[in-house]
Amino acid sequence: TLILYALVMFFGVFNMDVKSAKISGGYVLLVTSISMLFKSYTDPFHYPANIEFVHYTFVVVSVPVMAYLGGQIAGMRNRLKAQKAELTAAFERIQELAMRDELTGLINRRHGLEVLQEYKTLLKRNKLDVWVALIDLDYFKRINDTWGHGVGDEVLRHFAQQAQSVMRDSDVIARWGGEEFLLMLTD
Repeated sequence: TLILYALVMFFGVFNMDVKSAKISGGYVLLVTSISMLFKSYTDPFHYPANIEFVHYTFVVVSVPVMAYLGGQIAGMRNRLKAQKAELTAAFERIQELAMRDELTGLINRRHGLEVLQEYKTLLKRNKLDVWVALIDLDYFKRINDTWGHGVGDEVLRHFAQQAQSVMRDSDVIARWGGEEFLLMLTD
């Protein structure tokens, strides 16, 4: 019975939680004690009480240890799942930061270059017209110098919002640098 329980714990440890490991350990102790008492009472020649007591002591010591280890492994598995979820969320956030300009929310220069490359590939495969425009906000340095960088940042954010509000879903705008923006239009 103990070998079967060890086998169940070995394979079940990947699906059990701590509570299940404790319940299965208690169940094994209960069933083993009942079967040992029954066999030593009904067949004392083959199952002497003193030998059964030694076996039972071994079971009482080893089963809780296996149940405890099963619970610990289940706990580690659950912590690893939680860490994996946290890492996935962090990775998605890092990807978003790598693709977007933090100030304006537009795609950044690096991702803009990737989009341009995709458009180039589309041009080769399909007869698709792509128009590219570089927008430079005039007198932006004067705004920063006169009213400060906070107002300049607000101007950039407002321009980005206004530009996105008048563009089609298929159009792309990227912050190219400073006060420069790259506009990519199809058809």
